Amino acid sequence: MQKIFKKLPSIIAVFSAFVFSLGIVAPASAAALTISQNGPNTAIDQNVSVTASEWTLKSNATPIANSDGTPANFSLVFEYTDAENYYYANFSTADATYLSGVYKVSNGVPTKLLGYANRVNAGQTYTVEVRKKSGEVKLYLNSTYLVKVADTNTAAAKVGVGTVSSNATFDVTTLKTSSTVTLNPTPVATTLPPPVSDPNQSLPTPSDPTMTPSTGRQVAVTNSTELKAAIINAQPGDTITMADGIYASSMVAGNYTGSFAATVDGTETNPITLKGSRNAIIDGNGIGGRYGLYLYGADYWNLDGFTVANASKGIVLDGSNHVFLNNMKVSNVGQEAVHFRAFSRYNVIRDSEITGTGKKSAQYGEGVYIGSANSNWGTYTGGQPDKSDRNIVLNNTFTDFTAEGIDLKEGSTGGYIAGNTFEGSSISGQNSADSWIDAKGNYYLIENNIGTNTLVDGFQVHSVYAGWGANNAFKANTANVNASGYGFNVVSTAVQFGNIVYCSNIATGAALGLSNVACTLD
Repeated sequence: MQKIFKKLPSIIAVFSAFVFSLGIVAPASAAALTISQNGPNTAIDQNVSVTASEWTLKSNATPIANSDGTPANFSLVFEYTDAENYYYANFSTADATYLSGVYKVSNGVPTKLLGYANRVNAGQTYTVEVRKKSGEVKLYLNSTYLVKVADTNTAAAKVGVGTVSSNATFDVTTLKTSSTVTLNPTPVATTLPPPVSDPNQSLPTPSDPTMTPSTGRQVAVTNSTELKAAIINAQPGDTITMADGIYASSMVAGNYTGSFAATVDGTETNPITLKGSRNAIIDGNGIGGRYGLYLYGADYWNLDGFTVANASKGIVLDGSNHVFLNNMKVSNVGQEAVHFRAFSRYNVIRDSEITGTGKKSAQYGEGVYIGSANSNWGTYTGGQPDKSDRNIVLNNTFTDFTAEGIDLKEGSTGGYIAGNTFEGSSISGQNSADSWIDAKGNYYLIENNIGTNTLVDGFQVHSVYAGWGANNAFKANTANVNASGYGFNVVSTAVQFGNIVYCSNIATGAALGLSNVACTLD
């Protein structure tokens, strides 16, 4: 489970462009200041105007880890003429929109002039400099030259520091021209254009899907060798039926290993079915072992009735579409129970039992995980958003999970999450896990779910990457929170992104009430 964003945005157009107030907590002295993620995120020295053609802006900056998992970062701000026109150079713990590059903001719209691969670590102090000379600025990190960009501005301008929706401290920020002065930045506010909705997307229509039956060969298996052979030789229409017992093997597909791995396709009219009773158990060789069942580029499968247990991850789909998980049990796994990943679309999990996740790594103990965090797009999706879209999670039971019951990642769109039941007493709080459902994707319809006991909030929305965490809807859910937060928390920047909490939702035992946003009449 990788988390990325909370609390208010920043100076520089974070996560989709819209109106932000930016600034800082007042500095403890003229030489040092702290910027808070949940407050204004930039500061300019209003008493110093730069008129020299050569200058150096320098600060000792420390990015501070954000509690919501968003990338920690810091910026130097220069050529500031007003709240809609300036430059900034940003360093971040991870790449994302408006981070890790030099940007020019004109009339409130940021343009990336160039990026760089250099990353910083939260909690570590860096000396960062912007040096202007002969119509260009050069950027230095810990005295090492990185890049340069053209800067032909000759008008008087101001300088300062900032972040993009992050915590950071700045110790001894100076400006050197013919002499060196220590700056005393103060808060400013900037405006940015509102986000643009995607006209090609919409909320899903509520549905009650059922499996398409397989009408081909009947293949009965009684041991691991027979099951492995049946999966390798599967054809559209096969029904592979496991007798009660424990099944364990080792099959490699792509870059990963499962006890069993499927790589062949069924068809829309004749899927491949793998079935068994709860006592037919696929074993993943322990919580530090293999994936239990891995589908790699395998479309149109039915997984029906059996158990996957004792695995590093339970059931993982990579690039697999139209897979139907029905009446399954996934238990005692080291990390997440079920993961739809790497452009896995139109899959369904329903009427299933998820219990005992995160037994090795509590911070990654999601029940159902859809998509992947933007920090993992380079691993799973070639650096592109993981568009694991239009998946359905319906009428499942979640107990003893250590991260979110359902984590809906940035990059994913249009899923239907309904009728699920959560008992969240085991949520660990690690890696920002503190709710039953966390929606970071777009256009999810989340309705008729019931949760009892959580760590902080019942249901959350985060915007952890530009353009994501938008247009989600919560309807007729029941949140028996019994904790310090809200029933429904649309966190920070996500408040601006069209997320709706309907008045048909109910929250009890929530110290802060139903929601941090006004509910909408159904």
